[in-house]
Amino acid sequence: MDVKKRNFKIVIALLIIVALVPIFFIMKEVLYWKLLARDIEEKNSTMSASELETKLIEELEKTALNINNSSYNTVFEVCDDIESDVNKETDYLMIYYELLKSDNPNATNPYEGYILACITQNNTLPERVYIPCFKVESDDNGKVKNITYPYGGYFGYSGSPWGHLESFLKELYKVERPVGSIKYFKDKYENFPFEGKSHNYDSKEINIFCTDNDFGATVLSQIYNNEGYNLSDFEIKQDLINEKVNVTFESWN
Repeated sequence: MDVKKRNFKIVIALLIIVALVPIFFIMKEVLYWKLLARDIEEKNSTMSASELETKLIEELEKTALNINNSSYNTVFEVCDDIESDVNKETDYLMIYYELLKSDNPNATNPYEGYILACITQNNTLPERVYIPCFKVESDDNGKVKNITYPYGGYFGYSGSPWGHLESFLKELYKVERPVGSIKYFKDKYENFPFEGKSHNYDSKEINIFCTDNDFGATVLSQIYNNEGYNLSDFEIKQDLINEKVNVTFESWN
C-alpha cells in the first residue's frame, strides 16, 4: 500500500514538474526581454539628448546618405525652429509648412524635430532632397526621453543606411539584439500575462521630401547604386509622384 502511495506521489510530482516547465520558459523569455528594455530605458535616462543627436549625425555621415562630390552635397541637420539659425538647410521645410498653416491651421510639419539628410546640388539651383533619419526627444533635464528610429521603408533595412544605424544602436546600448526586436517584445509583454500593444502601434511612414521629382530621382538612384542596387531614375520618379518613397519609423515610447 505504501509503495502505491509513494508511486502515486511521484507521478503527481512529475506531472507538476512537466506542467511548470513551459511556464518557466515563458517567464524566462518575458524576463529576458523586459530586462533588455529596462537597460535601454536606464541608459536613455542618463544620456544627453543633444550628445546623442551629435553621435547619430556622425554615424549618418558614414552611410550612403552622405553624398559629397562635384555634383551634390549632404548636410545633416535637425529640423527645428527657424529662429534658432536662419541659415540652416532645413529652414526651407519650416517655412514651407508655415505657409501651409496659413491656408490650413491644422497642417503639421511631419519633419519637425527629425535629423534630416539635406542633399543639394553644388550650383545655384535651389533643388533639395530631405530624407528623415532619426528623432531624439529630451526631457526637462536634457536627457533622452524618447527615440524615433528608422525601421525600413524605401531603402529596405538590413543592407541600407538603417542597417548601419541599427549596428550603432546595438553598440551604444551594449545589446546583442536589434533595438527593433527589443521594442517589439517590450510592447508584447508590457502587460503580461495580458495582451500588450501590437507591433505597429508606434509605426509611421514619413515621405522623403523632394523639391523637384527629377532631381530627387537622380539623387536617390545614386544612393541606391552606392548600396549595390539598380533602380532607374524613371522608376524612382514614378514612386515619388505616387508618394511611395518613404521611411518607416518606430518610436521607443
